[in-house]
Amino acid sequence: MPAPTPPVLATAVPQLLIDYISVAEPPSQPGYFVFKMKVVNLNTLPANSRWRIAWDYSPRTAPDTEIYYVGMTMGNAGTQPTFEYGTLADAGVPAVLLLSETPINPAAQGSYLPDGTITINVPKADVGNPQVGDLLGAIGGKTITGDAPETKTLERSTTFVDHTFIKGNSDNSYPAATYTVAGNVVCAQPTPSPTPKKKPH
Repeated sequence: MPAPTPPVLATAVPQLLIDYISVAEPPSQPGYFVFKMKVVNLNTLPANSRWRIAWDYSPRTAPDTEIYYVGMTMGNAGTQPTFEYGTLADAGVPAVLLLSETPINPAAQGSYLPDGTITINVPKADVGNPQVGDLLGAIGGKTITGDAPETKTLERSTTFVDHTFIKGNSDNSYPAATYTVAGNVVCAQPTPSPTPKKKPH
């Protein structure tokens, strides 16, 4: 489910420029989603920065929850990055798209590679427990830098370094930024066609 990346300022650092995002359900990890973000490279990690993927899903058991997020966070220079997932909610600032992050698990299973690939494993049960056939909507990636103690849990649309949205709504992107839950199942192997027997002459 790659998503296109809009133009960004030439001064932006490559570690914050998104190539694509994706979500998968590997058979080797039953009960988990695996989210990936690919940026240009992660040879070094810019301090006080965040890499985030968010999606819409309203659980049957908690219909007031509408947006989840997953991501990597880098604090001060010289520290190790952390991985987390949680919920997003409107921070209540008029006339501004400002979302507030509430972590569900601030110590999620995650990793990153120097080639720019960030991978985070998320238990489905922790993010609404979506069932086969359910839709994860408006899946979008964003990068943020310059975090301060008072802003490190806030996502303000005007401060994104890069994002995968088009006109503020990633459902307008191509291909459509949605994912239909399929389950962590192994795809069935096609049955080979029988070899026709030669008729005797």
